[in-house]
Amino acid sequence: MSKMKNKKLKLISTIVGSVVNAALAVLKLYVGLISNSISILADGINNFCDTFGFIGASIGIAVSDKKPTDKFPYGFGKTEHVVSLLISVLILVIGGLFCYQSLERVFMPLPITFNWLHFGLIAATIPVKIGLAVFLWWVDKKSDSPIVKIEKLDCILDASITATTLLGFGISKYTSISVDGIFGVAIAVIIVVVGVKLAAKSFGNLIDKKDEATYDSLCELFKTYGYADVDVKIFGFGSEKYAVAVIGEIDEDKDLAIKSEAKEKLNLTLYIDTGNNLLTEQITEQNNKNDKGENYGEKE
Repeated sequence: MSKMKNKKLKLISTIVGSVVNAALAVLKLYVGLISNSISILADGINNFCDTFGFIGASIGIAVSDKKPTDKFPYGFGKTEHVVSLLISVLILVIGGLFCYQSLERVFMPLPITFNWLHFGLIAATIPVKIGLAVFLWWVDKKSDSPIVKIEKLDCILDASITATTLLGFGISKYTSISVDGIFGVAIAVIIVVVGVKLAAKSFGNLIDKKDEATYDSLCELFKTYGYADVDVKIFGFGSEKYAVAVIGEIDEDKDLAIKSEAKEKLNLTLYIDTGNNLLTEQITEQNNKNDKGENYGEKE
C-alpha cells in the first residue's frame, strides 16, 4: 500500500471513530443524567474523551508524514507517538477523576431511576463499539499505526466497561446498596490501569525503546541468508521504522533480497553498512528522495 493510501485509510478510521464516539457519548450522558447513574455518566465521559482522542489522532496522522525541514531534519513521524501519549494521559486523568466521584457515590448513595428503554439504549452501544474495534483492527493490519493500535484496544476496553456498567445499572433496580457507585469505582480503576499501561507503551515508543521481537526477527532473517554475526540497530520515526546492519561483506543479490524481505515482512527500511562508506551514500540518496517526496521501497 502506498504511503498516501496508508495515510488516507488511517484518517478515515480516526474520523469514523470521532463520529461514533461523539454519538455514543451524547447518548450515555443523556441516559446517565436522566437516571442519575454515576457509572453511566463515567462511561459517557469516557466516550467523550475518546472523541477528542480520535480528533487528536487525526491531527497527528495528518502532520506525521510532512516532509523534513531544516529545523526538523528527521521529519514529523513521531507526532503519532506524542499524540498517543497524550491520549493515554487523558484516559488516566479521566479514570482518576471518576474513581473519586464514584467513591463519593458509594459513601453517599443517591437513588437511581431505572428504565428498560434506557437499559436497551446502553446495551445497543456495545455491538457498536465492538464493530468499531473490528474496523480498527482491519485498519491496523493495513497501516501498522501506533495511534490506531491504541484506539483499537480502547474500543475493546470500552465495550467491556459498558457491559459492566449495564450489569450494575440492572442490579440497582433490585437493591438499595450503592451498586452504581461500586461499579463506577471498578470501571474507573480499570480505566486508570489501562491508562498507565498505554502511557508507558507510548512513552517507550517515543524514546525508541528496543523492540525485541523486531530485533530478533531481523537477526533471524540475516541468519537465513548465511550471516550470523551482524550488528543490528533499529530506530524509528513514528510509523516509519529503519534499521542499520553492520556487516563485513555481502553479496549484491543477497543485499537486495534481505532489504526487500525486511521491508515486506518487518516493515523496515534497511541499510547495510559494509564499512566502505556505502551506508553514507545510501542515507544521502534516501534524504534526496525524501526532499522530492519519494519513499524508499514504496509499494502500490
